[in-house]
Amino acid sequence: MLPLEKTAGMIDPISVRLDKNIAHNIDCFGTLMEEAAHMTIQLLYYFCEVYQYNIFGFGILDPDEFAVKYQLDKSNLKRKAKDPVQLQGKTEAEIKAMYDRQSKDPSFRVFDSVMENALYILLSRNIVLARGGRKVIQGEREVVYDKLTSVQVLKELMVVFAKRRGSEKVLYHYTLNPDIIGNLTEYFLVSSKDNLINLRGNKTERLYLFLANLRDSLYMHHQTSTTIENTPSFAELCKIADVDTVYKSGAKSGSDKDPKYIKRDLKRKLDYLIKYNKDKSFSFSYRFVSRPGHRWAYVCLFDFALRRGEEEEKQWRKSERETIYTNNIIYGLLDCFKRLNSRIYHSHCDNFDVLQSVFLKWLRSDSDVKEKVLVYKQAFLQTYHVARRYGEDALTVSFMENLQKIKSIEDLKYIT
Repeated sequence: MLPLEKTAGMIDPISVRLDKNIAHNIDCFGTLMEEAAHMTIQLLYYFCEVYQYNIFGFGILDPDEFAVKYQLDKSNLKRKAKDPVQLQGKTEAEIKAMYDRQSKDPSFRVFDSVMENALYILLSRNIVLARGGRKVIQGEREVVYDKLTSVQVLKELMVVFAKRRGSEKVLYHYTLNPDIIGNLTEYFLVSSKDNLINLRGNKTERLYLFLANLRDSLYMHHQTSTTIENTPSFAELCKIADVDTVYKSGAKSGSDKDPKYIKRDLKRKLDYLIKYNKDKSFSFSYRFVSRPGHRWAYVCLFDFALRRGEEEEKQWRKSERETIYTNNIIYGLLDCFKRLNSRIYHSHCDNFDVLQSVFLKWLRSDSDVKEKVLVYKQAFLQTYHVARRYGEDALTVSFMENLQKIKSIEDLKYIT
């Protein structure tokens, strides 16, 4: 079942499928300037959430909606960034010329606000996946994983001035990298949105995502604990947890901190995560040990609790796969509609109510029956990696009959 959003006032979903590459390489975002590092993570998480829960919102970023959903200060999103990437290396004259052009040409944009700077980074920079990455390649009968060393998150970004409730507002039309979209159905981490928001104040959200992904990686090898050989290094954990290893102010500014104080600060971050964790399927304990031949204990070992009981885990996996199946059908139908009715789609793409009405009318119609049936069959193959062996003709007839009964977007979650 796909829990599509009904209204803007609905309670936010508690879990989001996030591309595992992001969680596995979460400290790579720390190489960006500090304010952009955290904003890029929030935006990435938002893109993944919208893909999962709001098909007509996917591809269109509304800053006001983003701020509300992620409890961010709207004025801070619009505040000018400290050192916008787009302006780096430019002379004062070149920067002035860019702003002059923006004032005369609506199609040109200087991405200089906190949010826009993060968007520009996701568009213009490849995020290097230092620990390595993977991308899904959908084979005819199996999923193949290819290596991924870096990823450009956004393939396209366009600023649009739209009329909303009588006033003009800025929207951002984006195209997410297909590699990321592919991973959201096969290579993903299910994580708590509440944690992303609640832990942000202490800059512990990156630590949560990294450890949740570490736990899932251990599960794949039927393990629940790290060892001295496979646990993250002390330096890695400090970087991910945003623990300072040098003094930033005072008489000792710029000098290295004593390792025992760094360890104290790391423990505080780990204890904070344990205390304020809102993800009911995620819990852990930790302890510091010394490496053989070393005196001091600076190796952090983790013990993770099972997410669920064995039977509950089996049911959850089945339900999650059914959700992905429905997701694949809906996006397949929408892509088919966009391809066959391109002019209509793009003329209404900023008016969700009209677009949904036109889309639903097309679903119920006798138009493009072969294409709709093909979407249905391909969605099953894409999700389960096998073709249906029995009863496909009867199920296809039932699917087409159900399409004709659809009255709302909400009905689509029962279409399977």
